[in-house]
Amino acid sequence: MSPGLCIKYFVHDCFSIARVVLSSEGETLFTGCRNGATMLWDISSGDCIRSFGAVVGHECTNCADLTRDDEFVIGFGPSGCLGMAVLWEACTGKRCRRFQHSCGLLPFVDLSSDSQFALTGGSDGIVRI
Repeated sequence: MSPGLCIKYFVHDCFSIARVVLSSEGETLFTGCRNGATMLWDISSGDCIRSFGAVVGHECTNCADLTRDDEFVIGFGPSGCLGMAVLWEACTGKRCRRFQHSCGLLPFVDLSSDSQFALTGGSDGIVRI
């Protein structure tokens, strides 16, 4: 493969991509958008497999993550859930848990390297584990 050669496009209908994570087996791609939209893609087909919640018009800096075993996705809650992060099953989209941060905007959500802890940072200047 030649350096710099684009081999596939994934069109994300959002403001701006903030996070891209490749699954451990390399079969799926996870994208997070600056408006909170979170999507899981099939790499071979380029199709969106699943779309998770978003907070429309909410700019963030690091809006989502995938667990090391690719089983769970963490990101912002559905539209209107400001200050809330949500953990979903990646294969089903089922919501497993919600993490309330504050009543302000939630511009940062991440997982610890062992996927045991969720980290959130909000416009209130507080980081929660």
